[in-house]
Amino acid sequence: MTSRVRVLVAGLALLANIGFYLPSVPDTGPAGPVRIDTVYHVGVFALTVWAFGRLLAPARRFPIGWVVLAAAAHAVIIEVLQGALLPHRSADPGDVLADLVGIAIGVLAWTAEQRIRRRASRWSAADPGRPRADAACTRPADH
Repeated sequence: MTSRVRVLVAGLALLANIGFYLPSVPDTGPAGPVRIDTVYHVGVFALTVWAFGRLLAPARRFPIGWVVLAAAAHAVIIEVLQGALLPHRSADPGDVLADLVGIAIGVLAWTAEQRIRRRASRWSAADPGRPRADAACTRPADH
């Protein structure tokens, strides 16, 4: 993934985070076994951690731990602000738990991708005829 695409994905993740600061959210109907709000929290935090991990820590130059700490702090700040400043919203410890699950999923996705990338790099180093893991696929007509 190019740097431009990484920035775009991280920007989309930030845009999704704006929903946490809206004064009210649409009614999603009766609560089932899993609320749509919980799924949103898990998904947005997983995307955010994975995207910023790819952007800021693609080759271990920036530890993923800082991304995790920032996301965890953000999870708590969201709920504090919702409880204190947004009259139609409330602080929900369950949302923080959902955020932490999303953070864990994002870290797992980032870690799996790093392992796959390292393994592919080792394979291409062992076989010089094999294209590098990060090489773009091109056709002769593209040159």
